[in-house]
Amino acid sequence: MDSEIYIALNKFDNFTGIKGESIEELIKRYVKLYLEMERLKITKTNEEWVDKLANVLPGDMWRTYLLDLKKIYLNLNLSLFIEKIK
Repeated sequence: MDSEIYIALNKFDNFTGIKGESIEELIKRYVKLYLEMERLKITKTNEEWVDKLANVLPGDMWRTYLLDLKKIYLNLNLSLFIEKIK
């Protein structure tokens, strides 16, 4: 496996928030990873992209909000999901 692809997949698998990081900063890093993986032709389902971002949002506030959206958020594409959480 190409090392760039391996590194990008590893970044995706281990993606998490950084202490003190704002939601905007977290989203910016996530979108950068998304674009990097797209450039490397690494495909993920929309559900995988949205689910990964949803799982790294910090705090109970997000858990409650996502439970309310659970029926629809996995059906949103990544950009629509980002708009919902901004």
